[in-house]
Amino acid sequence: RDNLYMPSMISSYHRSKPACRPPVKEVRIVCPIFATGWEFTIKPANGNEFVMVGDIFDSVYAYLRQPLPSGTFEQLSPMGQRLMENAFDYRCHHHAVALPALERKQGFRRVDYLGDITVWWGIFQSETPEDRACEVFTCTLKLVEKRYAERI
Repeated sequence: RDNLYMPSMISSYHRSKPACRPPVKEVRIVCPIFATGWEFTIKPANGNEFVMVGDIFDSVYAYLRQPLPSGTFEQLSPMGQRLMENAFDYRCHHHAVALPALERKQGFRRVDYLGDITVWWGIFQSETPEDRACEVFTCTLKLVEKRYAERI
């Protein structure tokens, strides 16, 4: 799973549970790590009426696998660019879904932007008044550096 360490021991039973209480038909995810304010919306998959736990994990994974928007790398500081290049090299060498050379040729993905902030910390409610009115649940995705997570 690239270089993002997400919980891997989630049973199909738990993946099939509603992601929120009460169940909602849409979850908006925001992540403050991304300077450009990346956010995305998750809708029920597989014919479900509500967003399930599995939908959250699958959607975050798919979102981070997308190519990095053009111009993002150039906006980073030299240190940020180095961290991103290191994450990219590591992903291509250790976690390539395709052949490493092919993965490298496809370029940066959003997950590379994380650098060494690659441990899933959780999703926390950040409800706004408009969310209640339209059954959208806004959450903040939190990630931490692996070295800090190992201490916990």
